[in-house]
Amino acid sequence: MAQDSDRSSDASSPVASLIKELIDINTEMFDIKETIVAKGVPYNTLNALVELSTVGKSEDLIQLKESALQSATSQYGAGAVKSMELDQALEKLTELEEDLAHVRKISRGRNMDPQATNLLTNVIRQNPGDSGEKVLNTMFDYAAACEINVNGRVAGVIEAIDDEPESVLPKIELDDPRDAGWRQHKRLMIDIAIGLVMSICALALLV
Repeated sequence: MAQDSDRSSDASSPVASLIKELIDINTEMFDIKETIVAKGVPYNTLNALVELSTVGKSEDLIQLKESALQSATSQYGAGAVKSMELDQALEKLTELEEDLAHVRKISRGRNMDPQATNLLTNVIRQNPGDSGEKVLNTMFDYAAACEINVNGRVAGVIEAIDDEPESVLPKIELDDPRDAGWRQHKRLMIDIAIGLVMSICALALLV
């Protein structure tokens, strides 16, 4: 599993730490994929290559990789992705997939909704200027206009997160509730929970 020091989370609440981990991993994966796609490997093909690398189907992986390299060369010539470059990208993407699975397992252990967590992660990642504040606040307004009881949902989310067993977080240190910073910790969890609920509301509106 990749253990890049620049991805170590310094967020001040367990929920924020997990969201930051997801954002960092997804951003790194996105950057690598964009580079390879720009050199001739279709996005769907690259995802299939990563999947084959993850499950260890070497024969299928070799065949698909050779096909992808030939196709890229025929389209981009000297600018096409090289075999070694593709191998290195696949190795890194496979490590990142393992990291992603680990963090998702932790988030499930904290009773965090996977769909809402993914939506919030994408909103924050795609809005680096304000971390998605404008989008999330707009979602909150839409939810209020639909007369959705957001406050009730937030209370439930917070209670579920507080009840999470300690054993599922081997990598992330939790704040002690008796610590002097507990009030700030609680406010940050509420802010994150509001974002999760607003993401769910927005998805319901768009479907």
